[in-house]
Amino acid sequence: MTPRENFENLLRYAAIGLVAVASFQVIRPFLGALLWAGVLFVSTWQPFRRIELATGAPRKLLALLMAGLLLIVFVVPLALLGGSLAHHVQALARVANDLTSMLPQTVPSWLDGVPLIGPMLRESWEGITADSASLASAIQPWIGRASHWLLAQGAHVLAAIAEILLAIVVTGLLYLHAETAAHWVRTTAERISAGKGPRVVGAVVRTVRAVMLGVVGMAVAQATLMALGLAVAGVPAAPLLGFVSFVLALAQVGTSLVWIPAALWLFYHGQLPWSLALVAWGTALNTVDHFVKPVYISQELGLPLIVIFMGVIGGVLTWGLIGAFLGATLLAVCYTLYKEWIED
Repeated sequence: MTPRENFENLLRYAAIGLVAVASFQVIRPFLGALLWAGVLFVSTWQPFRRIELATGAPRKLLALLMAGLLLIVFVVPLALLGGSLAHHVQALARVANDLTSMLPQTVPSWLDGVPLIGPMLRESWEGITADSASLASAIQPWIGRASHWLLAQGAHVLAAIAEILLAIVVTGLLYLHAETAAHWVRTTAERISAGKGPRVVGAVVRTVRAVMLGVVGMAVAQATLMALGLAVAGVPAAPLLGFVSFVLALAQVGTSLVWIPAALWLFYHGQLPWSLALVAWGTALNTVDHFVKPVYISQELGLPLIVIFMGVIGGVLTWGLIGAFLGATLLAVCYTLYKEWIED
């Protein structure tokens, strides 16, 4: 090639690179919503298509109904969680303003029945109530920090609601143009992966579906078992707390924010055995979740457990909830391609 042709090619590639970078900057604020839309579409396309074939209903109507269902499943729980956070901020503000009067002034009678440490607990309690003003001044900064943390989490919840709403809208559009979108994805993968496009796309689809079933399925199981444990222990509003547990488990936060306050409430009301039992129950549920979820996903995909475990946990630590899908998908695709390369 002549120097002129080399210079023209360089300009051409530089222009393409600039357009690509500028385009990425434009869609960057919507990248999270687009990724969620892809996850929701891949996870729900099979049941959507089966319903469409079985009923013969118009695709536009089914897309609208499915979008409404996704709205109920994902947005409504987040909205309720945001309202709950706002309520707790107000409650903490009231506690901070009138903490001294709310502190118990008498030692509970059941404290003497605690084996071994009962007298020590009574002595500590009497010392605290004797100088409640100092205790209140020491606790108030922590209450203020907790209020700020809850406000920050409420802002994150509002941002998540907006992102999920946009993702559901994009998912509805993907339902309407599924065949065109699938053709673009397959063609792009074929061009990039040098003949391995179908296997790459297949690995991505299988991984996203397995992770979605694992995440949502474990969240439902955790919430059900947590509500059952709370009801048996005598905690009021157990069904509502179970619903909150589902939201927290779905967001990969964990159910500790439910069972730890419930255990403290039981302890304060003299139910020490039930408080300890609830702590053991909640700890067991969290531990099982961390191990059962990767095992299930690994069995569904036929991949080594360590690959899925590192993908799910590492992805969540790196990118948040969407990282459970991104991390597992990336490692599953890399492992599949590496295994084929080694075997070939």
